[in-house]
Amino acid sequence: MKPSDINLLQNCQLVEGLTKDEVDHLIGICELKQFAKGDTLFKEGEPSKNIYVVTEGLLGVRKHIIDKKDDNIPLLPVIAEQGAGEIVGEFSFFDGNPRSAEVFAMADTRALILDPETFHQFSNHFPQVSQKITVNLIKILIGRIRKANERLSIALEWGWEVHGFAK
Repeated sequence: MKPSDINLLQNCQLVEGLTKDEVDHLIGICELKQFAKGDTLFKEGEPSKNIYVVTEGLLGVRKHIIDKKDDNIPLLPVIAEQGAGEIVGEFSFFDGNPRSAEVFAMADTRALILDPETFHQFSNHFPQVSQKITVNLIKILIGRIRKANERLSIALEWGWEVHGFAK
């Protein structure tokens, strides 16, 4: 692992409020993996529970939708981009359900991978640290819900205008 990975994570929202030693402990339980541009980390519907913390590069999140004109043609719009210091995979990490979207490397990317079983063991040894991380994950999720609400409001407003409804 490069020293820049440790420095980056200290500025990552996931580890906000953690000491350098606590961040080092967390990094120690993670796997560092390299993804080439175009690699798929996981596909929508796959069983997988890991969180990926981007240390370098850019990941794209895309959701399968069906083309209304031809029900056999799936569309894969990129609905989010996550760069250095950001995470993906948190939904399945918490609820254990299959992946809700596909994630792929939009550029050469390095990421730390944290699985829930290892995090649970870590939590038993470092309960205060895991509590801080869990609170940070909740903050990240709340921020994403707020952004989704903003986008939904914009889409609804656009739809109303297209269909002739005035403000």
